[in-house]
Amino acid sequence: MRLDENQSSPDRRQTLEAGVRILDDVMRSYGFVWAAKATGVGSGGPFASGEFQRRRFRLFRVERSLELHFRYSLGLVTYRVGRISLTHEDYMWAVVGRRSATHYPGFSTDPLDGFHHLRADLTENCAAFLRGPAGDFEALYARALILKKTARLPERGYPAETPSRGTVVFHKRQGWPRRGNGAAHRKG
Repeated sequence: MRLDENQSSPDRRQTLEAGVRILDDVMRSYGFVWAAKATGVGSGGPFASGEFQRRRFRLFRVERSLELHFRYSLGLVTYRVGRISLTHEDYMWAVVGRRSATHYPGFSTDPLDGFHHLRADLTENCAAFLRGPAGDFEALYARALILKKTARLPERGYPAETPSRGTVVFHKRQGWPRRGNGAAHRKG
């Protein structure tokens, strides 16, 4: 199945619903029920969204939810427990301990593959969200905040000396490259 830019919101909704069927047995086994939310056309094109919800009792507000957004593929995935929320990327980072070490998003041309990848992450890494006490999810939220505050981008050296352009020097203090031949400013 391939989606193109000319397909409408109902097509996005149908594809989202097909993806929800991939996740449904896992989510239902933990008491979650699917609720379709918005469909329409935004600045980025047609979209559909919804969430798996779990309530403590039927009349109470939603205790936990897994929010899904679909445009051309499964996009934003957000976990909520009470008033705390984490994106899939941040949640997996807090659980696994490093970025990009999980199945989702697992880039593909098939729009349903993202749901298969998310299902694998749910079954392997999401115990705190699916069945754990709220305190476990809160601890992962706190860990995600710490990771985001303390994460550093890898320092990269910049190659090179080219006779015509001079040497590229990386300034650690400012964090940006400067071209030059090592001399500050030369006068005529």
